[in-house]
Amino acid sequence: MNIMMGIVRDRAPLARRPLIAMVVGVVATLMAVTAPFALRAAGQQNSATNIVRLDSNITLSHFTPMTEFLEEGHPAPVEALKELYQSSPNGMHIGVWAGGPGVLRITDYPYDEYCVMQAGTLVVTSSSGTVETFHRGDSFVIPRGFNGTWDMKTRMRKQWAVFGPLPLPNQ
Repeated sequence: MNIMMGIVRDRAPLARRPLIAMVVGVVATLMAVTAPFALRAAGQQNSATNIVRLDSNITLSHFTPMTEFLEEGHPAPVEALKELYQSSPNGMHIGVWAGGPGVLRITDYPYDEYCVMQAGTLVVTSSSGTVETFHRGDSFVIPRGFNGTWDMKTRMRKQWAVFGPLPLPNQ
């Protein structure tokens, strides 16, 4: 194809023209399907999107022993989670997590996570020795790369938000 002064000239042999038309059709379809995600990722308004109500009081019932971040000498705490919203696999993820009691050793936390405590008591100690205690209603961010401990004094529950790919265990 040659585009010159707004005129499209197709110089492909006649036998290849159906293939070109098919490729153009596939590309146009992909652009139409992915445009809302591209607009959202760019921070632009999309008139086709709707407000999403999240049920942060959802009942979590499938508690399993944790397998990551276990602290030596402490029993494995249990956990349950439910993802409530996902804009796209590499986009915004929001959910509810409950776990504990118990102690976790966090090494090189894989993402930035915003948390709002819904229940329980959590004492977070960074590797530099900074200690923070969180209760119901408190909010905080766990930065990517965080190192330290989570001491869940009781069973705790938090609503969380992460942006980016998020490998979640079976829910």
